[in-house]
Amino acid sequence: MVRLASILSALNAVLALLAGILLVSLVGLTAVNVILRYFFSSAVFGAFDLLQAGVATVIFLAMPYCTWRDGHVAVDIAYNLFSKIAQRCVLAMSDLISGTVLGLLAYRSATAMVSAFNYGERSSLLGIPFAPLWGFIAFGAALGAVSCAGRLLLNATNNLQLVPGTSEEEEIVQ
Repeated sequence: MVRLASILSALNAVLALLAGILLVSLVGLTAVNVILRYFFSSAVFGAFDLLQAGVATVIFLAMPYCTWRDGHVAVDIAYNLFSKIAQRCVLAMSDLISGTVLGLLAYRSATAMVSAFNYGERSSLLGIPFAPLWGFIAFGAALGAVSCAGRLLLNATNNLQLVPGTSEEEEIVQ
């Protein structure tokens, strides 16, 4: 169980780091593009294509990390009023639904990747192939689904505190 948690944590952290580096690069590209437009009435050729491809990649590289650490936006007005068992059931249901949706998204993205590869779909200006972008989306969604399954398994064995950042860990620390 500890091995599963450490492998998923490490893999998700590496992908999140890559997403962060790509995001900083996209911010730099946007800044350069704005400066060029404002001061020189010019622009970075293909900036929109690069930003569009980059943002999709950033989102799906960072999603498994956010899923693993239970970092998605949640409204927990009544959650703390529930018993510990009810809270675990709510977390399990959340992970089950999220994992199912991410699994379906991974499947559909994988089929879109194959289709984009077969038809040679590319962006209009720079000709960036869409197949690898669909691949990043499929991989990120699949790893997010695996992260949900890992959280479900850890929750079922009462080991969810192995996942850094979860509400269970916060209760132990306090």
